[in-house]
Amino acid sequence: MNQTKTRIVAGAAVVVIVLLAVGQRACDRAGYWPHSEETRVYTGAAAWPADEERKCSALPREDGTIFFLGCVEGAENFDDARPVKVTFWGRTHRPDRFQALHSEAMEGWRWRCKKSGESVTCYAVN
Repeated sequence: MNQTKTRIVAGAAVVVIVLLAVGQRACDRAGYWPHSEETRVYTGAAAWPADEERKCSALPREDGTIFFLGCVEGAENFDDARPVKVTFWGRTHRPDRFQALHSEAMEGWRWRCKKSGESVTCYAVN
């Protein structure tokens, strides 16, 4: 009888762990799991006031991770980008974005970002 209880508890623990892992991945894919990392961000020559939202575009590396985040309209001197703590709500590893950017469609990786103090919070658009 004691062995049966132990097996049931062990089986239930395995089921809970698997459900948690699957749930976390599903939440991450849906954008409900935050990722904070230092990211090079270009905000343009004008100051980016706190609580202001901007449309930003990410430049993905070949492995699908974010290399750079540009938060200005048009082309400017992106060499002035500086490292900023960014909290991303959405997947930050997407090889499909690298492929889409380098396809005929040249579809970028878009984010909606809001400045708060010295950090930025971004929400996935696509």
